Amino acid sequence: MITNASVGHLRPAVSPDHLLHRLQSSPSLSPKHLLQIQAQLFANPTLRSHHRLLPAFLSRFAPSHALSRTSLLLRHFPGCDPSPLWSHLVRSSAHSDPDARSVLLLYRAMAREGVLPDRATFVPLLRCCAALPDAFDVARAVHCQILILGLASDRILMTGLLILYSKCGCLHSAEQMFAGIPERDVIACNAMIAALSCHGRVEDARRLFEQMPTRSSASWNSMITCYCKLNDLDSTPRARYSIGIRPRTSSRGMR
Repeated sequence: MITNASVGHLRPAVSPDHLLHRLQSSPSLSPKHLLQIQAQLFANPTLRSHHRLLPAFLSRFAPSHALSRTSLLLRHFPGCDPSPLWSHLVRSSAHSDPDARSVLLLYRAMAREGVLPDRATFVPLLRCCAALPDAFDVARAVHCQILILGLASDRILMTGLLILYSKCGCLHSAEQMFAGIPERDVIACNAMIAALSCHGRVEDARRLFEQMPTRSSASWNSMITCYCKLNDLDSTPRARYSIGIRPRTSSRGMR
């Protein structure tokens, strides 16, 4: 680990904005350059206090280093709260890495370090974990953590769990999530309609659609997809009317 005493040979530290630009604009940074930036971050509290510099550095450092080394680095950054940095790594990995397992490994490493996740950690985690073969077990574990942290009233997290449970094939758990959302917005309703549709509960999806005070394009698309899957859209007048599709009436002959 690089310490303050080991960086005396370096040139005077550059400004935070210069380092940030270098991290964000350089298509590739060699391990040597990353170590130099790491040394400057350790030696200069002004650099560490820059709210965007540490996350930018970690986004470049973590993909090219073992997870254990990233954990060690986060543990020993002086005077820094590791929680937002870990959350940033989870979000960054979910955005850039198509392998959901990498995101889950970061989340578990965060837990091993004793760092509590926050809402910003759970949102990308829920979004990408549906692709995992053990997605249902992951959903239950993350759900328990959300409950322990007192985030059960968070509408976005509950909607994320609803979607994840539905994709895992557990519609009952998805319905429980929906029932527990205190103020259901159009996003939560759309997610529940899509879940019911995927599991063949067409009439339940239609009833929820009709009860919605406000509908978005996603609401209509979910219902159209629902009926199309069952080949009911063209054959069932009730299906067409329930989603607002009216038969065309020719004006010829009308007075």
